[in-house]
Amino acid sequence: VYLDDFVLILVEDNLQNSQIIKKYAFSQKNVRVSNLDNKNKDSLLRVAIFSSKVGWINLGEKSLKQLLILEPNNCDALRGLLLILQAKNDSTANIYLARFEAHCR
Repeated sequence: VYLDDFVLILVEDNLQNSQIIKKYAFSQKNVRVSNLDNKNKDSLLRVAIFSSKVGWINLGEKSLKQLLILEPNNCDALRGLLLILQAKNDSTANIYLARFEAHCR
């Protein structure tokens, strides 16, 4: 129902909360990430972690790529993006694997 860099508020799906859910619920199809500072590495990483937890792979991938623009050898971003790309059988995973092995081992 609500998400920012630090807080996600969840409500139980029941009759009492139905109006709140109807008004504020979001999914991968309708989520809007607003007020995200695309230059804040911590914010980008938190969005990527949240995305990973809920299975929103595209948002996670986008956040990690933005993080790597800011910090090309960020080990968390390299590892996360590597895992995403490997799961998608994307051959560019090899690029991130090489960078991860060179900078994060």
